[in-house]
Amino acid sequence: MNDTVFSDIYQQYFDAMYGYGIGLGFSHDDCIDAIHDVFCHLFEHQSLDNVNNTKYFLFKCLRNKLLNNRRDGNIENKIYLEERHFDIKVSMMDSILAKERQILITQKIESLLNTLTARQREAVYLRYMQEMEYEDIAQMMNMTSDSVKQLVHRAIQSMRKNNPQSIDVI
Repeated sequence: MNDTVFSDIYQQYFDAMYGYGIGLGFSHDDCIDAIHDVFCHLFEHQSLDNVNNTKYFLFKCLRNKLLNNRRDGNIENKIYLEERHFDIKVSMMDSILAKERQILITQKIESLLNTLTARQREAVYLRYMQEMEYEDIAQMMNMTSDSVKQLVHRAIQSMRKNNPQSIDVI
């Protein structure tokens, strides 16, 4: 892989990877370090020629790197994987809606997402905000694709049940 292609991939996916790492509950510095480690390892040891889905591959590498760093004690915050807080900040409405409407909708979405479990928030984030396939999400979360579909479906049902008017606005 030449330097230009590598640089383009880095620039294309850095922000999304950073958002995902922050969403998993890791600090700014831990996310930056892990992303750089992923790209350094990729640059030195691998190419993406045999990778079918670059985004999935990079997200999986980042998730593994962050969790390995936590397990190995390179990250002080010891939160067990199932107890971690997956936080989503919705910000992609800027170009679609006027500022006031954007703020209202963002607040409603965040409120609805906060009613979900961490695993549901992570699955919804990967599926709808990162547009990943169920199979890729399943591998990342160590689940079957049917379980991920069911998890996302239950998350949507839960959000509808908690506030049906908010879903209609979205």
